[in-house]
Amino acid sequence: FQAEDGIRDSVASRGLGDVYKRQVYECDWLKVEFGNAQRVTDRRLEAVAQHAADVVVFSLVLSYLPTPKQRGEMVRRARLALKNRGGGLLFIITPHSTDKGHCGHKALPILSEWRAALRQLGFDRVLYERLRSVHCLAFRTIGDGDEARVAAASPPELRIAFDGAATSFSL
Repeated sequence: FQAEDGIRDSVASRGLGDVYKRQVYECDWLKVEFGNAQRVTDRRLEAVAQHAADVVVFSLVLSYLPTPKQRGEMVRRARLALKNRGGGLLFIITPHSTDKGHCGHKALPILSEWRAALRQLGFDRVLYERLRSVHCLAFRTIGDGDEARVAAASPPELRIAFDGAATSFSL
């Protein structure tokens, strides 16, 4: 017995990986366009329909982007993609190092800052869970997404503990 038994496409695939391969597109979320319809070229997602997605998941992604502005832009773009007025959900899974850096016993107020920044983009946090090695956050959309469009010129900065000594933290 294999995990994929029962969902295997016996004609066109050899297993679960092949089934999902046909549904996965390459995408640079920081460059994708937003418009009235989704556009795919050669398995590459070029454009996303604005306010049409039910869910966006950033799993162990944000803390690996090199700058706070890029993290903020990723979340701003998620708001553009998600349905309005509570119809969209954003899930963020991020390692504990996001707010602790090398000081495991002394967390910085990073996640509180993230919550405030996401609120300004049109998100309301509905769930937070701290697991063994990650923070799990769930947000729902609020409003009509106007906040995300306005923030295009200056997306919020989502800092992490490893952003460097040049970043000041108030404790």
